[in-house]
Amino acid sequence: MDCEMCGRGIRGRPRRIMVEGVIMTVCSECYEKTLGRKITESRASSISTSKRPLLGDRKKTHKSRSRRIEVLEYEVVPEYASIIRKARESKGWTQAALAQRVRESGNTIRRIEAGRLVPSIDLARKLEKVLKVRLLQPVIEESSQEICSKSSLTLTLGDVVEIRRRKDGK
Repeated sequence: MDCEMCGRGIRGRPRRIMVEGVIMTVCSECYEKTLGRKITESRASSISTSKRPLLGDRKKTHKSRSRRIEVLEYEVVPEYASIIRKARESKGWTQAALAQRVRESGNTIRRIEAGRLVPSIDLARKLEKVLKVRLLQPVIEESSQEICSKSSLTLTLGDVVEIRRRKDGK
């Protein structure tokens, strides 16, 4: 397992931290020198990770007998703007009419159709229901080994922090 901050292999017990709302698995060295919030094992299970940008929210379905929770992540499809615009036009609706049906502002619908705003998962679900289109797809996460094999140069969050420090002159 590799550290999500520095990219080195984790020796010993992996640690968890939260940096800007994202939970990361890091090595002991990054855990000690991090600016993020350190997460103890008892708190790790209670923290929600649904605030991850563009990865969508988590859908929870309860199984009655085993009481297990199945967690699926969704993201908005890349061609969402044209799908929404074409579906709206095929129904003969204006942007204002669509906005009223999904209880959003007309400006929000204009920005979504122009591709300047990615709809939230909740709004994408409303649009799917009203327009009868597919806007969400399950997130397929690649394992770190697959990502590393595709490229010999990988950029970690630790690299980004280092680049920003050099750029700022610190």
